[in-house]
Amino acid sequence: MQNANNIPFNFYDHVAVLFPGAIMVGYFIFIANKIFPNTLDLIFKLHNFSSTLLILVLLIMSFIFGHIAYSISKWTFDKAFFSKGKPVDKFLDYSDTKQLEIISEVEKIYGAEIGKELRSKLDKYKKNEITGSEFGLKNYCYALVERKETKHDMFIALADFLRSTAFLLALGVLYLITTSILDWIRNCISGGYLIKIIIFSLFPILSSWLLLSRSIRMRKAADSVIYSQFLFDAKRLNSNNQK
Repeated sequence: MQNANNIPFNFYDHVAVLFPGAIMVGYFIFIANKIFPNTLDLIFKLHNFSSTLLILVLLIMSFIFGHIAYSISKWTFDKAFFSKGKPVDKFLDYSDTKQLEIISEVEKIYGAEIGKELRSKLDKYKKNEITGSEFGLKNYCYALVERKETKHDMFIALADFLRSTAFLLALGVLYLITTSILDWIRNCISGGYLIKIIIFSLFPILSSWLLLSRSIRMRKAADSVIYSQFLFDAKRLNSNNQK
């Protein structure tokens, strides 16, 4: 087990938080400037006072907003809308034969009780009655894998990055359409204006959907790395133990 003081720096984890966070900070400043017109003046004053301090403040805000975007996108786009609350796990895409093969290898390493427990939970997991953490299979597989953790973690971080970015794109489109409808109602602008806005919004909407799709595929690719490497390592380990 890895020592908590020796957790390696993961570049992708930080990008997955900071980049969407920076976009969200941009949204925040844009909206704040509409409500408080002197917002940009205050930012320029802070820049003139100390550009280093401004960068530090923006980095901290990006980090905070990045975690907010991560959490909201996880509980809306990822769970409610895209995966419909079902676990995003490559294991569920495998055939019944391969699923039982993985559980069988886990049983050989961790004991019959663990294997029995996993088999008893398998149907509940397939029916979405329990979560992946309650099922627990991936934890057993991950613990044995020695060489692929970095690749797995990179895929997961990139998946989170894509999902958060997709959420922020959709947020921007929602703001654009809402303000356009309000302008249309207030100013009695021709219907053609509203249609143009909706057509213009189709590209970011499509981009958001594609990013979400890619995010799901990246998560399943990360799972595939762990399960495939686990089967390879487990069979080799069990083979060596039999000699």
